[in-house]
Amino acid sequence: MAFKSKGALNDHYKTVHEGIKNEICVWPHCDRRFRTSHELKLHLMRHKGEKPIVCTYSGCEKTFLQNVEMINHLKSHK
Repeated sequence: MAFKSKGALNDHYKTVHEGIKNEICVWPHCDRRFRTSHELKLHLMRHKGEKPIVCTYSGCEKTFLQNVEMINHLKSHK
């Protein structure tokens, strides 16, 4: 892998290879930690019940947090 800076390389090494999780959920009574701010953002969206992705199958209005969830759901329409 290539990185734009030594700092980016160090961040990658700490989170991926050492498993350091510096991102902490601020939701009450939740003490989960995450490697990246993106993982934390998705986790907080789950707490809030946010599901911005709508099934693309005609007539289906089911919603999802992540695109991969919707893609897996589409298999149920076949």
